[in-house]
Amino acid sequence: VLLTLDVSFYSIEAIGKGATSAQYGFVFGIVQLTNFFSCLLLGKFLPIYGTKFLFPIAFIICGVSRILFGVLQWVNQTQVFVLLSYILRVPDGVLFSLIQTTNLSTLVTMFPKEKATVKAWLVATLMIGLSIGPIFGTALYTQGGFFLPYACLGVTLILVGIVYLFVPNSTFSSMDETSYQLLNILKSPKIVIGCLLYTSPSPRDLS
Repeated sequence: VLLTLDVSFYSIEAIGKGATSAQYGFVFGIVQLTNFFSCLLLGKFLPIYGTKFLFPIAFIICGVSRILFGVLQWVNQTQVFVLLSYILRVPDGVLFSLIQTTNLSTLVTMFPKEKATVKAWLVATLMIGLSIGPIFGTALYTQGGFFLPYACLGVTLILVGIVYLFVPNSTFSSMDETSYQLLNILKSPKIVIGCLLYTSPSPRDLS
């Protein structure tokens, strides 16, 4: 939901502010770029600080940025609107990478005999979220304008972050602190092929 909430109406608002598709198009792409770099950093720092510390902070910061993103409704200068859109989308990429990096390892540790089922459910819930995000976003945008969808999502993220503060430490899996060099990891053909398949465009993208 976080990634697709505004795909149906952000462009309408951006065009209304006088922005061109070339100016606002990367607002969606910057999330994935941030996700890429964040995953590399989180893999190093998660064993040091732990998910118990990073999860609440990430959710709360991202929630605040979502609310501020909605405030852009009242920013009428095109360049400022686009620039702030870029800046405020960065926390989304950080949060998404944190979830990607930790959820699978945590759940697999909790359910070691059902790894395939855990992976399948994680992918399924991700797809559901990506599917219903535009539906919720459009409905809220129709009812309350540009600010309402971001305000609702932001408040929800902040509440989730607060709830995480009260989750027992035992719920979080201990991260493997073994250090691996990136170049050594990329020497594995299986990893390289997996990365290429994961990043390759689908037939729909090529059409």
